Formats: sequence, structure tokens, C-alpha cells
Amino acid sequence: MVSAYRDKFENPNNYYHSMFGKPIISKYRVNPSLEALKTGNGVTFKEFVQYLLDVHRPVGMDIHWDQANQLCNPCLIDYDFIGKFENMDEESNFLLRLIGAPPNVKLPNFKDRNPADKRTSTQITEKYFSQVSTLERQRIYDFYYTDYLMFNYTKPFKDLY
Repeated sequence: MVSAYRDKFENPNNYYHSMFGKPIISKYRVNPSLEALKTGNGVTFKEFVQYLLDVHRPVGMDIHWDQANQLCNPCLIDYDFIGKFENMDEESNFLLRLIGAPPNVKLPNFKDRNPADKRTSTQITEKYFSQVSTLERQRIYDFYYTDYLMFNYTKPFKDLY
């Protein structure tokens, strides 16, 4: 979620700023500037969290921050392999060897559109979540709870129940 926010809202991205940024700013920002309303630039992390937690979102979800259990239908599809994005290099190479792909076939090495950005780490995530209340952190955890269970992730903050 933090990685998606950073990639889609902190960097130039006409599609996400227009499609999501404008309605997010319009609904959650007090006294938004005309420029922000026109461009959708400058969505804050707090505004993004408000949007995610709102059952009456001004615009739908996107695959980059939707719950994985809503995207991959784990109860309808009997998956043979499930990998995690943060382990993509090693897991994709394992999968390629498992299916018998030639040794020269490899997943391209990439880092989003903005290679100068640091990868979203635990420290970076903590920095962003320090901008929201404990209750909002708890609600975000609850929102993604099934994904935490499905992918065997640990609770991200000690103060969560």
C-alpha cells in the first residue's frame, strides 16, 4: 500500500493524479487549492488512507492497492504457485526452472518508473504510518487482514490488536 502510494501519487503520473488524485483531494482536503483540484497532484498519505478506509469512496479501487484476496480469488482457483512481490527475483527464477524454461529466460530486473526512489522498506513504511493515528493504522490492518493471513505476513505495528 505504501509502495503503491509512493509510486502513483508522489511521482508524476497523469493517469493516477487525474483519475484518483482529483476526487481524493476534492473529498478529503479542507480548502483545496484550485490547482490541486484541477491536477490531482499532491495527494497526502493521510488523504490516501482516508480514501481507502471510506466505504463511500469517491472513486473505485485500483489493482495496485486493492486487497489481494479481491483480485486473485483464492477460493475459486486452485493455485499451484503463489509468490510474493518482495521476493520476486528469486521466486520467479525458481518458477521458471520449475516449469522447465530455458536457463537464459529470466524475469527482467526492474524498479518501478522511478529508479532513483528507494525501495519501500520497513523504515519507510513506518515513516508514512507515523502520519496517521493508531486507529487509522488499526483500520488499515483490518482492511488488509485477510491478505496478512493468506500470505503469512506479520502484524506491521506492535500497538495493533
